[in-house]
Amino acid sequence: MKLIGSLLRIPYEAVRARMLSGLHERGYTDLVAAHLNLLLWPGPENQRPSELATQTRMSKQALNYLLGQLEQLAISPGETTQPTSAPSASTSPPEGKPRSKRSAKSSTR
Repeated sequence: MKLIGSLLRIPYEAVRARMLSGLHERGYTDLVAAHLNLLLWPGPENQRPSELATQTRMSKQALNYLLGQLEQLAISPGETTQPTSAPSASTSPPEGKPRSKRSAKSSTR
């Protein structure tokens, strides 16, 4: 007899692939499956990286790496607006505008 967890993995992976495909179709082509862990509801606003790492079951190092990638892409995990053009690794936010709430907090310290 198969365990229910094993059986639920199949639709879970199908839904994640569909979500990633939908994001790519909407211009978020630089996102990978690992970024989906940070784009969950409720968003990571007002959470410390250590709390977010525990919530997503990731190491702090892996989480900070992914947050750094999202900041480079100028994507805040709580953002709901669609990009005006397809983001790329070389895109940066307009001058004077912080990339995310996290980078804005670190720049004021």
